[in-house]
Amino acid sequence: MPESATEYLDYYPGGWTEEVYEEQFVEWIYDADPDILVRLDGTMGANDYSVSAITGVNSRVRSS
Repeated sequence: MPESATEYLDYYPGGWTEEVYEEQFVEWIYDADPDILVRLDGTMGANDYSVSAITGVNSRVRSS
């Protein structure tokens, strides 16, 4: 398992790529299908986090 670059998590699952946007906003993108990602959002307030699984078209990925 790869080590997380976040303060609150030690590791994240292999086969995913971690992208840290802010201290409390992180996404893990599935390497086999970059249209699938999991988002951890801690911007709602102290010690409040939401986790969202997102599937579908990822506009950040260019089409072939």
